[in-house]
Amino acid sequence: MENVQKLILVLSIVAVLLSSASIFGLVFLKNSNTASPIVIGNDKKLPYSMSSGYDIESNNAIPTIRVTGRYTKYVKPDTIEITLGVEEQASNAQEAFNKVSSVMQKIVAKLLEMGIQRDNISTTVISLYPIYNWKDKTSVLVGYRASNMIKIKISDVTLASKVLDASIELGATKVYGVRFHVSQEQYNSIYLEALKMATKDAKEKAQAIADALGVKITGVLSVSIGEVYIPRDIPIFFESKASMSSTPIMEGKSSISATVTVVFTISNE
Repeated sequence: MENVQKLILVLSIVAVLLSSASIFGLVFLKNSNTASPIVIGNDKKLPYSMSSGYDIESNNAIPTIRVTGRYTKYVKPDTIEITLGVEEQASNAQEAFNKVSSVMQKIVAKLLEMGIQRDNISTTVISLYPIYNWKDKTSVLVGYRASNMIKIKISDVTLASKVLDASIELGATKVYGVRFHVSQEQYNSIYLEALKMATKDAKEKAQAIADALGVKITGVLSVSIGEVYIPRDIPIFFESKASMSSTPIMEGKSSISATVTVVFTISNE
């Protein structure tokens, strides 16, 4: 009987120990915040550093080379815009307005005679306002100032000087600006060419890197086009009629650029 009691006691102790071990293991797993490291990649280690694109379908890292190609072309602007006007002062409003209207009619007639299309001549500002002088702390009306401003668009940039000279000779008193720019048609054509050249530049750079690393380019993972840059106008300003004694105008050049970023897939086999 005594032996049976001892056996029962030993089995009870063993059961308690096994139960404690199980509970401890569960608590350890529950409280552990350390996850097993998961490495995603190729079995073969590559002896260089590179970026990796992630292939969701195969759950494998894809070795890649990311390069940016650039190309810029300089072109002469093919369009010019001239903004000029007439400003006159008179003792009454009607007289001031009639003066600027008469001069502007002559200028427009001359522009049409020079071959500029009417659709390329537009009025931008017409204004008429009183002029006051202060006398004995009182404002006194002394007259009226009227102005008329037009914008002229010219596709033949060689006409710019002739247009300015003729307008000033006929009575234009203000030249607000001369702007050269690239037309949308010319820009579209050149930008497509720039895209091709930028892509070629990216491909050549990638191939040079691949050759140096001893790997092969196997395909293209992605292509992105950089921000499109619209060439800025080239402004020329004149302060007054006196500065227009001679009108040599040189249009210079505008730049049209393209940027392409390409991610190429590679293999070390």
